[in-house]
Amino acid sequence: MITSALTIDVEDWFQVSNLEPYVPRDRWASFALTVERNVDTILALLSEKQIRATFFILGWIAHRVPSLVRKIAGEGHEIASHGWDHQRVSALSPAAFAEDVKRSREVLEQISAGPVLGYRAPSFSIDAERQWAHSILAEQGYQYSSSVAPFQHDHYGWPGAPRFAWRPLSGSPFLEVPVSTVRFGRWCLPAGGAVFSGSIPIPCRASCCVRSSAKASLLFSTSILGRWTRYCPGRRAALTSCTFAPTLIVLLCPPD
Repeated sequence: MITSALTIDVEDWFQVSNLEPYVPRDRWASFALTVERNVDTILALLSEKQIRATFFILGWIAHRVPSLVRKIAGEGHEIASHGWDHQRVSALSPAAFAEDVKRSREVLEQISAGPVLGYRAPSFSIDAERQWAHSILAEQGYQYSSSVAPFQHDHYGWPGAPRFAWRPLSGSPFLEVPVSTVRFGRWCLPAGGAVFSGSIPIPCRASCCVRSSAKASLLFSTSILGRWTRYCPGRRAALTSCTFAPTLIVLLCPPD
């Protein structure tokens, strides 16, 4: 059976890109955090199903709730970076991006006492015009990125990018692991999780998870959805229809 990567973006409701015009970052500290409660719900479900996952955590969250990072790491999950404060790569210069991913990684490694080797750009914002981001990540010691959406979204996307894990840098082992997609005719559709999975009929979802060209898939969710997980049989059932592991484990242990 193919093992696919299960990933969780750890952020709070007021940090999503769609709210950026209405909730400036200088107001974030005024909001009560819900991320701890939501992640606790996700951790309980993963423990029940005996599944380990990758948690892409904002440095802003880690700095304010370091105990949450320790708890995630203590339960055997992979700690990875989601940047510092959810700024899309498209909003940063190369120098600012380098500082962002360096700062978040240092905080996460200090708190978790372990290496941070993976990165996910907020809103999958590495695209054809920001390929320089891969070089910066590799230079800083990251081993992989999961930051490309190989389809067209209204806010992001890199149509035509490879649909499965690929090496964007010549002569480098650095990997890009895009969110999973499925082909319907000439269309490449998102099927990786969160709101995207709602566009795929329920009977098709398990097939999309693990049988897309017989390669491992990468599924994702966000901590914001944690409080609804317990009331959503479909999400719970999906965890038993596939075999999952952290992203780094999937990359290091390809199928026979």
